[in-house]
Amino acid sequence: MKIAIPQVQIDQASSQQVQVGEVRLGAVNIGRLTLSQVHMGLTTGTIRLCGVSVSLGLSFGLDWTFSLKIDGLELLPSFIVRKGHINIGALAMNIPLADISLDGLDKLALNLKSTTAKDVKATVGAIKKLKLGNLVAERIQAQGLSAPAGGVQIAGLGLGGIAASGLVLPDASLVGMTIGRVSGGSVPLDTVSIPGVKLPPTGVDKIVISDIEGKPRDSTHSLGPAGAGLLQATLTVTVSAGMSIDELRLANLSAEATIGEIKLDNLTLPYEVMDLSLSQLGIRNIQVPKMEVN
Repeated sequence: MKIAIPQVQIDQASSQQVQVGEVRLGAVNIGRLTLSQVHMGLTTGTIRLCGVSVSLGLSFGLDWTFSLKIDGLELLPSFIVRKGHINIGALAMNIPLADISLDGLDKLALNLKSTTAKDVKATVGAIKKLKLGNLVAERIQAQGLSAPAGGVQIAGLGLGGIAASGLVLPDASLVGMTIGRVSGGSVPLDTVSIPGVKLPPTGVDKIVISDIEGKPRDSTHSLGPAGAGLLQATLTVTVSAGMSIDELRLANLSAEATIGEIKLDNLTLPYEVMDLSLSQLGIRNIQVPKMEVN
């Protein structure tokens, strides 16, 4: 015996409250992520350099050249040259400076017309204890209902067949329904677009950066040559300079950002719903044009 209903029409089905224990989204695959018209701005109130000192080093040297020309002596070289270098000494100084205060930066701006990232993978955490409130579904149609699919035999009962048409049930109610698990693999989405994303201004009271060192660099300068006759000399001075800052303090910072559009292409979203609960279900105007039992 099998019950066959070609079509069922329900005008409206509602639930007063829908609760989801947990929605597991799993690993999200994004074929391409595009950010358009990105603007970022940063302003500061005050900038203060504390514990500033400048190191200065001077190193002196003397390069000399001795040359002698002798004519008429066959056993001796006709031209004698000797060269050398003399370290005169070095001087090192450390010059402390008072704290330096700078006016705040009016605005630092970063503008990107568009930036794209491909094959982005993201892990989305589970959404727990989700309450959706009232749910209404309208114009529900079901076709080709057959129950049970393989038929059933009842011992001692024989029916040649029953047919009914034009069945109408004004309404029906159900106190509650619970579904333990709903899974459907994954949902493919071609394009998801989020226009006009604006992040509110964020303020930071103070940022402190400690122990800033500027590595010294050497620069060599020469004075000369000077001298007359047999001896020539050149004075060389090597200068090295560096800077150290104990603290760099940035106060009253404010940052803001806007994104014209966030676009996600070829999005794959796996999902799994656990503990789906519907309460106070109501069904209105159930129509069964035809039903057969054979």
